Amino acid sequence: AWGVVASSPGAGKAHDELCRAMRADPEAIRTILGRWMGEESVIAEPQAIDVARDLDGAPLSREWLEEHLESRASGCRLKGYTVPEVACVRMMMSTGCRIILDWN
Repeated sequence: AWGVVASSPGAGKAHDELCRAMRADPEAIRTILGRWMGEESVIAEPQAIDVARDLDGAPLSREWLEEHLESRASGCRLKGYTVPEVACVRMMMSTGCRIILDWN
């Protein structure tokens, strides 16, 4: 199950720091999201894990990306992906991110 980090009014700074710390913890990211991102993903920087999701809110899976990018036809295999926080945008009504694909 996926949840929300909730905080009380006036706790915005602590909320932002907690979320930033969670996105920067490679062990937590790999433990929680490794099966979606690909076990071979190299997580070396904070990740925008809250943005790279499907329409139902679940993390994008390595398999889904591989299938929809038609990589099987070319014989390529997607080992995993990362979503660098530095390449992410969060706005009031929209979010966006760059997904870095790691092919064999």
